[in-house]
Amino acid sequence: MNRSACVNADIQSFEKNLFSGFSRCGLALRGRSAGKGSLLIAVSGGADSMALLTGAARLCPGTGFSLRAITIDHGIRPRAESAGDAEFVAAYCRSLGVPCAVRAFEPGRVAALASERGMGTEEAARFLRYREFEAALGEGERLCLAHTRDDNLETILLRFLQGSASGPLGGIPPERGRVKRPMLDMSRASVEAYLTALAVPFRRDSTNGDTAFLRNRIRGILVPLLNQSFPGWDRALLRGAEKLRDDGDALAMASLALDWAEREGGAGLELPWGTFFAQPRAIRRELLYRAWGRLDGEDGAPGRLPYPVVSRIISGDLPQTVLGREFARLDGAIVVQTSIHRRKLPGRALG
Repeated sequence: MNRSACVNADIQSFEKNLFSGFSRCGLALRGRSAGKGSLLIAVSGGADSMALLTGAARLCPGTGFSLRAITIDHGIRPRAESAGDAEFVAAYCRSLGVPCAVRAFEPGRVAALASERGMGTEEAARFLRYREFEAALGEGERLCLAHTRDDNLETILLRFLQGSASGPLGGIPPERGRVKRPMLDMSRASVEAYLTALAVPFRRDSTNGDTAFLRNRIRGILVPLLNQSFPGWDRALLRGAEKLRDDGDALAMASLALDWAEREGGAGLELPWGTFFAQPRAIRRELLYRAWGRLDGEDGAPGRLPYPVVSRIISGDLPQTVLGREFARLDGAIVVQTSIHRRKLPGRALG
């Protein structure tokens, strides 16, 4: 096969897989089931998001879907680099005729949230980024993210090494509500081959080589070792993650028969003590994660609920306080509340 044929094969293969990825996310671009509406593409300027934007711009004309892009300067890298990324994305969007919204966090905002909530810098940046995405979404618009198969593998390994519960070990979901990930079955190598074939430039994040970050150590050290020593580990890991997602869906369905009630005056959430502890540990765990999620947005998302805290709570070890959220036994119920809610409760001791 000559070079021209190889280039065309890389382009066609990527776009065929991207087309299928959109369909798996409920965004059929053509055919009798084709949809319509607006897609908001999150673009950092890195290879993955540039490939998603480029592929979507080539596939979407005439399909009933319109495109917008959003790029965010987190203010956590040298200004010339992070602002340069945003300017690069905006210029590329102009060349494609795709409207682009540029958002910039003031310097120190991410660090302040990380310090306040006891979160890592990357986790704080992720929370603020997703909140910005949510604010930018128009009615009926879907957000498309460029996570790849490699990202999914790295995430599963990272969560395993952090001791996450079984739910997070299911990996990155291909879709969740209005968030779609059409590239989740595609490799990073196919992304770079596609960009090379089309001569599309992309930016490199200087922090990607910083081994102070666990994800970078996984990407640069652990994954190459697994590739060399354990051929097929990636397929096995993804199969296991799929089974865990199925288990998580079943647990979520089983727990829907129960729900947290709002306390009087909206002062937190509660569930009868006997009802909660009559459930299997897996259901109790699912209920705690659901309550944690429901309290997000009250005074800013606190970050992930650590599993050691979950384990203590479902064993009856109360009260527990973590990242501004309190779990306690009160009036015959297990109560979940923010520190703001606590001030609203009557003056009775918790426990």
